[in-house]
Amino acid sequence: MADSDDLGPSFRIYVIFMIVLTVASLALRFLSRSLLPSSRQTPRYRWDDWIALGAGVLISAQLAIELAMIPFGFGRHIWTLQPGDLPKFLKLLFASYIVFHFAIALPKVSALLFYSRVFPRHVNSTLFNSALWITHAANVAWVLGCTIGTILACEPLAEGRNESLYGVCEPDTPYWTGSAVSSVIVDFAVLVIPLPKIWTLQTSMGRKTGLTVIFVLGYSVIVVSLGRTITGIISKDALGSDPTYLTIRVFYWASAEVPISILSICLPAMLPLARHINRKYLEPLTTRIASYTSRFRQDWTGDTTYRLESITTDYEPTDSAVTHDSRDELINR
Repeated sequence: MADSDDLGPSFRIYVIFMIVLTVASLALRFLSRSLLPSSRQTPRYRWDDWIALGAGVLISAQLAIELAMIPFGFGRHIWTLQPGDLPKFLKLLFASYIVFHFAIALPKVSALLFYSRVFPRHVNSTLFNSALWITHAANVAWVLGCTIGTILACEPLAEGRNESLYGVCEPDTPYWTGSAVSSVIVDFAVLVIPLPKIWTLQTSMGRKTGLTVIFVLGYSVIVVSLGRTITGIISKDALGSDPTYLTIRVFYWASAEVPISILSICLPAMLPLARHINRKYLEPLTTRIASYTSRFRQDWTGDTTYRLESITTDYEPTDSAVTHDSRDELINR
């Protein structure tokens, strides 16, 4: 490994893209919701929308902290840092951990509230309602446990923010692995809960399949969560020796996990926007193209028929006359 290794610039571009993805996902979600009819009983914007917006604010804050870490050595080897860089880096790293836990938990809350809205309590089975509340409880327990665990992970507590004490915190403690694995389990529960309800809907098989695909693709964040977990487990022994350089591998996954979680919960909410675009723009465009194609085909067919008839009509007398004159000429000769 060369002292000149610096992953910071490329990571900065990556994080900026994730911020844009987060903002765009939320903007499209709220635009889609604005197209729905509104009344006092059924407002356009519900609790799951506002929770998603709060998650977006936390995600943007977490990504901003990551950008702030780069000037203090994030992406460079620890032995190349300037004096005073490491304490600032550790403080920002600690803050990013705390914000990350809440940023990744809120989208799950929004998804569960969305399920409660589209599948009202009075039409659900006891099992389904219990599953929703148990998953809510598991998510809350996860974020509280991870936050407390992060604060208590260093001995003494100040070590995580103090350069002179650096080295006592163990990044390979079971806490880090346990928090990552339990997060995947909660993600999986959020993904699976609505699927049985979709397949009991009184609708066509194609529509059920389409809704299933939307929900599964919508909550594809579980793949990123697995990637972060596996990368953290594989790299845990090396993170303690060069945290400013090697930790960035895990942060690539973490930086994608939170924005994709927002995109995941926003995709189903974008269906009204998709229907609006299809009805107002795509269907008229398709109709216009079909009409133009049909008219062109009719015009081309009619014009071709006319030209063929014209050619035949013009040719036959000429040919007949030529043949008759030639025969008379031959006879007279």
